[in-house]
Amino acid sequence: MSCSSQKEVRFNEDIIDCIVEESPSLPSQFLNYNFFCKNSNNQILMLGVYDLRDIYKKKYSWMSYKDFLTEALNQRLLIAHNSFITFDLDKTVEREYRNNKLEDFIKIYCDEYRRDFYNLKPVDKYLENTILYYLFINNYLSSFDDYSGVYGIAGIHNWQCK
Repeated sequence: MSCSSQKEVRFNEDIIDCIVEESPSLPSQFLNYNFFCKNSNNQILMLGVYDLRDIYKKKYSWMSYKDFLTEALNQRLLIAHNSFITFDLDKTVEREYRNNKLEDFIKIYCDEYRRDFYNLKPVDKYLENTILYYLFINNYLSSFDDYSGVYGIAGIHNWQCK
């Protein structure tokens, strides 16, 4: 069995710093990317970068924005908010994640089109969010391409702020 599900989530700190340093008056470089956090019902929230800002301002401004993002994106902060897309993790996808190395999990659900860039293979719509969540907690960002109709997934291991 893989230890991929046993490790603590360590979301890329460079991405967190990039988000924190962005000017709220300019469009975010993360505008089209999906972020995932846990809610207080132990479900997963799919959020955009502006959703994260709004939640922070409305409910968590007592802490620094960086601390909020660090706790939320590392799945340690249970966000008491249900106005966004929420879902339960699919058990079949969860089993695949637990029983495979990350590289093998990616091969099951994604087609690589460039080093560390993937497209999500056609799967049942219900499974998509769970797959994207497991990739997210392993430092992959996803966005839906309206033109091609698929999710693009990019590794963020070597991300640099614009």
